Amino acid sequence: DRFLGSPHMHRVALQHGLWDGRGKLDFTAAFSLGEYGNKYYSGRRMWDGFRRFAPSVALPPAYNSTDPWSGLKESRPYPFSVPPDAPLALTDLLAAHRSHYEGTSFDMTRGVAAGPFGSPDRYAVPGTPGDTKRGAWERSVAIYRAA
Repeated sequence: DRFLGSPHMHRVALQHGLWDGRGKLDFTAAFSLGEYGNKYYSGRRMWDGFRRFAPSVALPPAYNSTDPWSGLKESRPYPFSVPPDAPLALTDLLAAHRSHYEGTSFDMTRGVAAGPFGSPDRYAVPGTPGDTKRGAWERSVAIYRAA
């Protein structure tokens, strides 16, 4: 109900067959192609924002899908947005942009892949687990190529 977007959004969605014009426009279903690199490429980052800013909503970090590469669009586990549990400060937003899921079971600074110095960086090398043809690393909010 409280959504800020282009005044042309509904027309564009209708014109391109992304929405039938009935009911509310589901922004994610209309304008997203689904996950990019693996099932949780975008979804895990969405979950991270919800867990930080609205933990009372208690959304699950995993979701069901028959397609391991497009689970977010198919199962729609998360709402478009929720109000934060408390007012946000600039430091909250900065911390969210630096997230590697620290303190969760997906913490990228822990485990064998983090190496002896706890590095959250993952580099895709053909023929290794980071290669999307054979597997994929978690995609954190903060990554080395987006600094």
